Amino acid sequence: MSGGVFKQCGCRSSEKGRLLSSACPQLAERGYRSWYFDCAVPVLPGRRERLRRGGYLTRREAIAARDALLGDGGTVTAEGWTMQRWLRYWLTTRTRISPTTLRSYEVHVERHLNSSRNA
Repeated sequence: MSGGVFKQCGCRSSEKGRLLSSACPQLAERGYRSWYFDCAVPVLPGRRERLRRGGYLTRREAIAARDALLGDGGTVTAEGWTMQRWLRYWLTTRTRISPTTLRSYEVHVERHLNSSRNA
């Protein structure tokens, strides 16, 4: 799969106040901060866009989310993304909302998808 997986934090250096990002000495500690992935995805025929997602608790979760986004490793095109696929993917990227809000979003998405099938 293409795209990187990395851990990043928002710590700042005490001398200059700059972000440490991946240079933070605490990143090696288990459970400190969160995992991210970035990759290039096709948005229009012949055009790719960098996509970065984060907030995953483990490296394995970040890799799984990246692989789910990119598909089976074959040619992924923007035309392959249906509204249903995008909405379900979007729900998996909501990591900083309460569980009840997420459940509400899921209900609304499923209700929308089911009503569009019956129309």
